[in-house]
Amino acid sequence: MERLEEQKKEDFKRLMILSIILIFVSIMGTIVTWYSHYAALGFHTQILQIVIVVFLLFAIAVIVGAADKRLTSQYETIVKQEEDLQIVHDHLTDTIKALAHTIEQRDPYSAGHQLNVANIAEQIAAEMGLSAEDINGVYMAAIIHDIGQVYVPTDILGRPTTLSPEEFEIIKSHPTVGHEIMKDISLPWPVDEVIFQHHERLDGSGYPQGLAGDEICMAARIVAVADVLEAITAYRPYRQAHSLAYAIEHLTKNSGVLYDKNVVKACLLLVKSKKGIPLINERVNA
Repeated sequence: MERLEEQKKEDFKRLMILSIILIFVSIMGTIVTWYSHYAALGFHTQILQIVIVVFLLFAIAVIVGAADKRLTSQYETIVKQEEDLQIVHDHLTDTIKALAHTIEQRDPYSAGHQLNVANIAEQIAAEMGLSAEDINGVYMAAIIHDIGQVYVPTDILGRPTTLSPEEFEIIKSHPTVGHEIMKDISLPWPVDEVIFQHHERLDGSGYPQGLAGDEICMAARIVAVADVLEAITAYRPYRQAHSLAYAIEHLTKNSGVLYDKNVVKACLLLVKSKKGIPLINERVNA
């Protein structure tokens, strides 16, 4: 969206410069014709040159003034459009966050999971050097990556015992359900694609589509690693939270196999850095 606006500004500048050049050439052509005509009639050459210079300076001043006024008006229009887009963006962000909060109220054991995954994914994306717009897209997808769990009965979501194969299949349907919910909603980020793919794995062993390698979008790869790190180190009704060391071992072992190696590298750099990942730091130090 930002790149599109910048392109519009550049295109407008080029159009204005071209217009100024065309007008200037037209004026110069008129002046040359006028000068040749009156010089042939015997008018004093120096006087004609002075008149021409004055006229030329006046013409340039008029052209520059008009161009500046037009550019200022166009710039103000673009600024207003950007402000309107930012307002829409803020409302959209608030709506997505409210939706995420509503989903998590159904399962108190995973309350905050999507927000935690979104925060971790955002940090990984930044560590990988993604653009601000792409980082924002990763965050927005991550914060509702489990929206499809609205289809899963609450007694299955929070059950402290082992699920039956049939019940696990219901759990595994949530990426497909989430994709169906979001696919027709126009967003500036590939949210529905990330929701659909966040349980896919590089070796094709994931679900629901069994995608492999480059078939999985980068945002989904990032969310997948953030999701695993958050889930491993969090308490669940059917198990205690695992240690950070266990999470690091799992990600390292499966780097380039289940998970994108560049995403895992960025994640582990964050975890092992002095600053670390705040959420993980809190769990380790608790």
